[in-house]
Amino acid sequence: MVAFTVESQTYMSSGTAQTVWGFAFAPLFAIPALMTAVTWSYAKRHRARGQV
Repeated sequence: MVAFTVESQTYMSSGTAQTVWGFAFAPLFAIPALMTAVTWSYAKRHRARGQV
């Protein structure tokens, strides 16, 4: 486990690795905002349907 941690820290010290990591994981940071928007839209549609 220690060898893996040291190796991953060494690997992540390069700018290229950090850029690749950023592009790979950046969409994951958008998930909460997207889920909030979808939930809000769903609730809005179903509230409007219930009032008619």
